[in-house]
Amino acid sequence: MSSRTKQILQTVIGLGLAAAMLIWGLPYFAKTSWTDIWSVVGSTNFDNRSFGINDEVNLAVFDVDTAQRLARDFAEDLANSKAVNYWDWSRRSLIERGHEWLGWLLERQQ
Repeated sequence: MSSRTKQILQTVIGLGLAAAMLIWGLPYFAKTSWTDIWSVVGSTNFDNRSFGINDEVNLAVFDVDTAQRLARDFAEDLANSKAVNYWDWSRRSLIERGHEWLGWLLERQQ
């Protein structure tokens, strides 16, 4: 997991939102969202780099079957994931925290 991902995870769980890490299966980096009939799948992150510098692509689909499939796939991934809570996250080792800090320090910014 990248240092940036860990920073985002810390923010998410610090706000009291639910988070989980996939422990089985193929990891993928697509961002997905859906409602009853709308689905969006893509690579865009919610940051200035993705919106202004990187080449990103998203696909929006207006289809009930696609939305239901995404919901099923998410439920399966969640079943194969481990919940991450603030208490456990705040108790990770100094070595792990050091790696995160070093990764953040060396991360290329534009």
